[in-house]
Amino acid sequence: MGCFRLISLLLVLHTAAVASRSHNIRLEGNGYTNLVIAVNPGVPEDQNIITKLQDMVESASKYLFSATGRRFYFKEVKILLPITWAPVNYTKGRTESYEKANVIVAEPYLKHGDDPYTLQYDECGQMGQYIHLTPKFLLDDIMIGVYGPRDKVFVHEWAHLRWGVYDEYNEQQPFYISKDKKAEPTRCSKDISGSTGALSCIGSSCTVETCTIDPATSLPTGNCKFFPDKNQNTATSIMFLQSLSSGNRLKQLRQAAEIFLRQIIEEGSWVGIVTFSSVGNIVQTLSLIEGDASRIALVNKLPTAVGGGTEICRGLDKAFEELRKDDSKTDSDEIILLTDGINNTPVDCLASVQDSGAIVHTVAFGESADKILYNMSSDTGGLFFTARDQVDSTSLIDAFAAIRTSDGNLTKQSIQLESSGQKMKAKDWFNGTVSIDKTVGKDTFFVVTWETTMPVMYVRSPGGQTYENVNFTVETSFGTARLNIPGIAQTGDWTYSLFNTLTTVQSLTMTVTSRAADANVPPVTVNSHMNQDTSTGNAPMVVYAEVKQGFLPIVHANVTAVIETETGIRTTLQLLDEGGAPDLVKNDGIYSRYFINLQNGRHSLKVNVQGSKGTTRLAVRRQGRAMYIPGYVKDDVRIEEFLYEKLEKKAPTRMNNNEQLGEYMIDSGNEFGPGTAYGNALTKCGETQKQIGIAEREFIQSSAINFLTPFRNFLEGDFKTISKERKLLQNKRLDLDAAKTRLKKARAAEARAAHLNSSPLEGDNPMAEQEVRIAQSEFDRQGEITRLLLEGIGSTHAHHLRCLNDFVEAQTTYYAQCYQYMVDLQKQLGSFPTTLTSNNNQNSSSSAQSTSDPSIPVSSSLPTPANSIVTSGFSELRASSGSRKARVLYDYDAADSSELSLLADEVITVYSVPGMDTDWLMGERGSQKGRVPITYLELLN
Repeated sequence: MGCFRLISLLLVLHTAAVASRSHNIRLEGNGYTNLVIAVNPGVPEDQNIITKLQDMVESASKYLFSATGRRFYFKEVKILLPITWAPVNYTKGRTESYEKANVIVAEPYLKHGDDPYTLQYDECGQMGQYIHLTPKFLLDDIMIGVYGPRDKVFVHEWAHLRWGVYDEYNEQQPFYISKDKKAEPTRCSKDISGSTGALSCIGSSCTVETCTIDPATSLPTGNCKFFPDKNQNTATSIMFLQSLSSGNRLKQLRQAAEIFLRQIIEEGSWVGIVTFSSVGNIVQTLSLIEGDASRIALVNKLPTAVGGGTEICRGLDKAFEELRKDDSKTDSDEIILLTDGINNTPVDCLASVQDSGAIVHTVAFGESADKILYNMSSDTGGLFFTARDQVDSTSLIDAFAAIRTSDGNLTKQSIQLESSGQKMKAKDWFNGTVSIDKTVGKDTFFVVTWETTMPVMYVRSPGGQTYENVNFTVETSFGTARLNIPGIAQTGDWTYSLFNTLTTVQSLTMTVTSRAADANVPPVTVNSHMNQDTSTGNAPMVVYAEVKQGFLPIVHANVTAVIETETGIRTTLQLLDEGGAPDLVKNDGIYSRYFINLQNGRHSLKVNVQGSKGTTRLAVRRQGRAMYIPGYVKDDVRIEEFLYEKLEKKAPTRMNNNEQLGEYMIDSGNEFGPGTAYGNALTKCGETQKQIGIAEREFIQSSAINFLTPFRNFLEGDFKTISKERKLLQNKRLDLDAAKTRLKKARAAEARAAHLNSSPLEGDNPMAEQEVRIAQSEFDRQGEITRLLLEGIGSTHAHHLRCLNDFVEAQTTYYAQCYQYMVDLQKQLGSFPTTLTSNNNQNSSSSAQSTSDPSIPVSSSLPTPANSIVTSGFSELRASSGSRKARVLYDYDAADSSELSLLADEVITVYSVPGMDTDWLMGERGSQKGRVPITYLELLN
């Protein structure tokens, strides 16, 4: 059959279904190659980052070589820089991209620390996703005192990434009770041998003492640590590859490509189209995506008929020919290859494609796709999709939606919110609900596709506004109808209903896409994959979905996976983040589940995420970080030389006041004795204070993300721009007034000259009129710019109002949590003797009453607020004819000559003048006097 290609030039594409990035790393001899370090485009340009990265990797290579007994080192490392950085003799990237990088350098979205960490969510022994380093970690040498030498920290994180090593320490639960009723140290793997001891340090001298056992828990106390033996062997497991499939036929190809060109591909991209059958043909040369007209022009070039034969290599040859026209190279260029997967002749261009440096994404139809196509995509760093030939499937649209730019800027990416299709009976309805959260809503599209005849379409917003067929833009030749929601789409549940008007069955689909509502707030995204490329029916498969906003995980969400086999069998699976196998860490935003309904062949995966109000929230991921490890034991001697820097001496505290108070209370409770009533009461209070501290931390983090950051960015960005343009408008107005005044004077002079029968001044009047016309034009132009900016800012009011409402809701939740924690604490303390719950003469019944009905005592002897005293003093002053001395609280700049400028802490004389505004007094300083605002004053006795 005849198919076509979409060629994307100088684009970095992104997929939500990628294999572990560490799979790209190769071990050649004893050296690791193809290690990619990528700098996020949000990181300001700084050549020192490159220097620090080079120094770190070079030192880490030597350290790794030594630590592994001269087995491994870093042989080849590439640093991928943002395109916005100034070129300094850098080579152009080939198949490298930010999304596939093994190490990323990026600011943590929430400034909760600069901990280097490795994202891991497979089992112990399986490779991680990526290492995250921050610019501050690289540039600020103070961080060395906190985390240790950078080279050793990098090797520590390399163990997480490459070998799937998990931290051999656990801050929250260093010991646990095993099924044999024994206290076991938390470690990975459990087979690691060693000994326990309490580390006691005075200055730089440390000793290991016997651990103390807590009789209440039968576990060692908090200062007890595990020291692994140096020489030992333990087993790990092997990580599998992942897969994601997709597909359809010519009409579905046109529909999916139309959606890709109209909605998915970003502005500023270059796109060309090549078709091929027995020969290749350039249908559209590379064209810049610049506005909707350019998108429509490309859509109109999509093929409308099929030809005979499939010669993939001839099509690729034409694609490379077009891609070389700009710089004679194809490095890092990308090709989307759509084919039936069966070539008429053997594919003989694999080697040339691999050498081209281009990235080839393949969508193959049917179950018999040539394996060489998979190798072609895999070897070039591209994606491979297989497609079922079913008209009610949205898998081809899903494949195009998965191919997105990926320079690390999530706010520019198109996000697929809904993709659903059904084969509808005659005169039947297809209904659905789409949730739009507050992080998205810009460029929101509802796209309907049909098999034969356009259905009756209804879309209803959360506010009740209904959109019908007349509101859609219909492309009959493609079988698509598109609804573009203007501005920022309303947050909440949108519903849609499609009615099949035919008396026969036809397939209908609905696809919804959107982008980030605010360029400064990353959207909630979902990255999903399965741990195996294909299934033989023997090995179990694991489904993973990472739900996050920026780098922060989303917890307590409802995550559902839909898995479809090549034969069309669908299975729905609820994914969990509860810490039970295969999920490793509870509440880290990584949801997973075993899939046991196995079928031979490839499986496609689609993941739906739904939040629950009051439950779903942001969290802080705390895993795979570079932390202090107490050490190991060799020949009964503790080896200090092999350790990272001792972090506990220099690491700044990250606990807030309530958490610190809780720690002190718990420590004091342990000292009084956990078996005593007072010791237990102190422990209970300490635990509650820590809960309040955690709630406060979550409230601060949520407020920073959803309110403070976008509001600050608005004030420092759009608001500053508007203020600047308004000031320019005022200046243009003054220029116009001055020009009009000069024209008025010129006309008056001309009139006087005419009255005196003298010759008028030549050129004054026409010149003044010209100045007025120029000034008027500039004023009108500036007025239009200011008006557009104000209109634009008006469209964001709803978004900022939502942010403010979210802040108020978060604060309400925080105080409600604190209140509930204290109520629970009162109930717990109520179970202790009366002397513990009251320090006065109340009896136990009154204590019980206060426990069930808590209240906040209000003293009747509170002093009158200071501002009431001041207000009363000013009232008396205004009623009298005398004067008083007043101290100035703040600096004040007079607005005009009627006012008096003030300096903080100076003393002036003030008095009232009849008829003066009640918010002002007359002030005197020596011979100077003028009006002063009373809010800047404090009357003196």
